[in-house]
Parts: sequence; C-alpha cells; structure tokens
Amino acid sequence: NTHEANFGEILVDNPAKYSLIKIITTSFVLAENAGFAKMKDGELTDEFIDNPTYYIVKPNFSAKKITFKEKSIEKAFTEKNIAEDYLNKNESAKKDEYFLINIVNYINDTLK
Repeated sequence: NTHEANFGEILVDNPAKYSLIKIITTSFVLAENAGFAKMKDGELTDEFIDNPTYYIVKPNFSAKKITFKEKSIEKAFTEKNIAEDYLNKNESAKKDEYFLINIVNYINDTLK
C-alpha cells in the first residue's frame, strides 16, 4: 500500500527573470510481509520516500521540468549561451540541487 502527498518549495524567487521550484512527492510505503528474516534484520518497516522534481519558471509563468543532466539544464533556459558558459566554468562541480540554484542565480545576475 502506498499513499502520496506533494509539497512545494521555492528555491530561487525572481518573477522578473527565472525562478526555481522543487516539488516533493512523498510516498508512505507500508512494509510488506516479507518474513521473519527481514524483520529480524530490521528491513521490515514502513517508510517515507521523497522524490523531488525541479522546475524552472519563466517570467511568463511557464514551467519546464529540469534534471541534473547537462542537456536538461541547457534546454531549460532561453539563454543557452549563458547556461553553457556556466556549465563549462563549473564542469567538475557536482550536479545537484545547489548547482541548479547557483546556475539560476548566475543566469539571473547576467541578464539585464
């Protein structure tokens, strides 16, 4: 049995340029009856599982899903050259939530 709930978080708020939001889908998964061995090892427990999804929101309020992959990041922005510049300068950086926040802020700061 699974039950789901959605929660939103604004990571970058800039209605005049780009914003970044995170929608977290939290699932509550009930433990399945998997037997005494798993219960003994502590593997038989109910759990919450968070699955975040990120969106770039443009000034016209259209939203585009974005992932941590470079192609996804490049496609999310109209200003591809600025996004590519940031990606090239930060090629070895870990692509995670903080990376997305930083690139959105970089692009917003670069735009007039």
